[in-house]
This record gives sequence, structure tokens and C-alpha cells, in this order.
Amino acid sequence: MDTKKINFKKDNGSVTLFVLIAMIFFLIVCFFIYTSSNNKKISQMRELEQLKKNYESTAEEIESKYESITGDTATNVNLTSLVTGEDVSHTHVYEKKYDDTSHWEECFICGNVQNKQEHHKTTTGTGSCGTYLVEYCTDGCGYSVSTYVYHEVELYDSDVVYDESGGNTNTNTYYHWLGKCKNCGSTTISKTEDKNGQGSTQQCIDEDGKAITCSNRKKCVVCGYDWSKLERISHQVNSIQPNEEDGKTYALNFTISPDTQAPTINNIQINKTEIINGFSKKATIIVDCSDSYSDVVDIALYDTQGNCLVDYGTATNNGNKTFTRTYNFYGDIYDKVTAAIYLKDALGNEQMVKVDIGKLDNTAPTITKSELVGNKVILEANDRHETLGEGSGVTGYRYVTSSRDMNKRIMSGEGTFTEVNEIDISNMDNVKYLYIAPVDKVGNIGQTIKIELPT
Repeated sequence: MDTKKINFKKDNGSVTLFVLIAMIFFLIVCFFIYTSSNNKKISQMRELEQLKKNYESTAEEIESKYESITGDTATNVNLTSLVTGEDVSHTHVYEKKYDDTSHWEECFICGNVQNKQEHHKTTTGTGSCGTYLVEYCTDGCGYSVSTYVYHEVELYDSDVVYDESGGNTNTNTYYHWLGKCKNCGSTTISKTEDKNGQGSTQQCIDEDGKAITCSNRKKCVVCGYDWSKLERISHQVNSIQPNEEDGKTYALNFTISPDTQAPTINNIQINKTEIINGFSKKATIIVDCSDSYSDVVDIALYDTQGNCLVDYGTATNNGNKTFTRTYNFYGDIYDKVTAAIYLKDALGNEQMVKVDIGKLDNTAPTITKSELVGNKVILEANDRHETLGEGSGVTGYRYVTSSRDMNKRIMSGEGTFTEVNEIDISNMDNVKYLYIAPVDKVGNIGQTIKIELPT
């Protein structure tokens, strides 16, 4: 038989080489995946920047592209076309109101009242002691009055209370009875459940006024029972009765009245970009509310003229009966804007609150005149909307110089900024073209103009 010698040292080197090659291949694959993902993100951002540079791009197109990249899903509301002012004709926006006798609808803008009617009242509940009687309007206007039905304790005579045999004493709880409810006959009534604040039970006390307990077993001076004679000592433990079906212990929970309460507004947070001269570019409103019964709350948005800006939509359920909805406001609005926020639960109970959005300026300023006078370029500009008038106002100009024609559009933070309306060109060597864009006080940058300088 032939015998072949194996070179283990050589074989181990082959294995090591194979492992190194595999690791290098794995790193190349990872790098390719990362580069592809990053290039896609860079491509999206470049596309967004190209939209911004395109003069024909609308705010809606840019906003839509921004949402697709960032995942921002807040509801956007364009307020540009709104008519503002307090003393103009308007569509009534009615809110429900009621008092003890009637309900009606009242316009929160001018106070006009319509559909005033008396309540159609009904009462729910058994009328039993310790429960609630709920009087409410069957028209669903929100009127509801809950009345607790108290026990009425009738006290025993003193000879009934004092019974040394223990006939008037609960030997498990160290209490004795003072009386019973004359309506239902209950003998276990607390002071808070009694109409007269007396209650039907009282803890036994000794001659020193100390409570009788498992560690202080003496004779009660009120009922006369001698607790020292007890052969079995009772120890009190606070407990809840187990459920009969599964044996588990639960806290008791019951509903005493139908849901007639509208959602509660916990907070309305208004965030604005930097406010200058009363204007900002964008306002964000976050509505935070809660509802004790419903798992769904819908929110709608109206303006002061009764125009529906955003119809009812479901707010985000944050758990624990709390809800939020976010609105982003943009566009151009040069006068006071008050929005009416409506909240409605699953049963139709409605709540309304009014908030001031403020003034918004998203119209860029315009250079109306440029003139070369000596060694200076003199500029004139305005920040006027074609129908709404003057916005936040022109605050200055940004300019870029070049020795060749670049068809340049100046963006935010680019070039040199000056607050004056003239640009000195006396020290601009080798400069053939001057690109200038106006800037308003909230940061909108207007269309870039090109000036060809003399050689």
C-alpha cells in the first residue's frame, strides 16, 4: 500500500487565504449597498434643490417633494386666498349652546341665533339609594345634570344601640350600628352617602376615646360590647371581591350616565418661524385633547368666514384617551386670521375653540429698478403681494459677482448681503456680471437680476 505524507502547514495556509478572500468580498458588497442607498438620498435632495431653483416650481410641489424625502405627514393648509377682516359679510359658523331650559345654535362671529328650542328632557336611572339620576336632553344638545340619590339614615333609639350581647355590633369589623336608611333599609352607609352626613355605622371606642382594634380589645362605651371576650381575633385586610367567573381580582368599574361630554382640549400649541414685523413664513398648530369615553376624536378647521379649511379627520390616538392633530399653515395672509377648531367624539359631542394664527408672508420681494450711477448700482424694490399689499418688507439684497455669464439664481445664505440699496463696484476687479436678489424680513428671496458691468 502507498503511503502519502500530508503537509498540514501548507493546508492551513490555504484555509487562511480563503477566509481573507471571503472577508474582502463581504466588505465590497456592504460598501456597494451603502453607496447605492446614499446616492439615492443625494439624488432626491438634488432634485428638491432643482425644484427650488426652477422659477416655475410651486410651493405645493416643493412641499410634496420635501414630505416624500423626510416623511413629514402633518396636514398643510394654504391660507393665501382667505378674505380677512372683522366687518365683512360672512357665512355663519354656528356653535351649539344651551342653558337649563333651552338649546340653540349661535354664530360665533356675529352672535346670530337660530333653531332655539326648549329641551326635551328625560331621566335615566333607577332612583335607588347610592346611584345617580341623570336628566338630559334627548335632542343631543349636551345638556345633562346628574343627581346623586343619597341614603337617609334614621337613627336607632339609644337602648337599641347599646346592646352588651353584641346584637348591634359587627364583631368582624369593630363597628356598631347607629341606624338604617329609611328608604332602602341599608345599615352600611358612610357619612358621605348619607343625606344628613351622619352615616349608619360607627367604630367602637373605649373609655379613653381610642378606637377598638385587633390590638386594643376593650369594652365599647357606645354599644356596650366587651371585645376582650372574643375568642377569635379579627384582623382587617383591605381587599376587593374576586370575579366569580375567572377568580381574578379586579377594580370595580361602572358607568353612571350616558356620554354627553365633548372632548376636552388640554393644550393648543402654536409654533411659528421667526416673527419679524408681525409676520412669519410658517405656523404650526398642535391640538392636544382627551375624551373620557370615546376611542376616536375627529378634528376640523374653519376660518372666520365659515370656510372649511380642513374637513373632519381622525386625530392620532396616543393612548390613555389622549389625541393630537398637527396643522402646518403657509401661504400669504397679511391681516389677522382666527381659526375655529372643532373637535367631535364618536357620539357626536362637539367642542370648538378659536385660535389666532397671525400673519404669514411667503411672497418674495421684487427689484423694480436698477441703475448704474458712477461706480454704484442703485436699487429699488418692494415686498408687495399683487392683491394683499405690502408684506413683511424688504430688508436688503444678496449679490454674487462673476467674470462670465452663469445664468445664476441666488439662494438663501449665498453671496454677499447688504442692507443698503446701493452696491459699490469700484473695487470689483475682473468682474463682468453682477447678480442681485432682494430679501424680505422673514427670509423670502426674490428673483435674481443680472447686470452687465462696463469693461
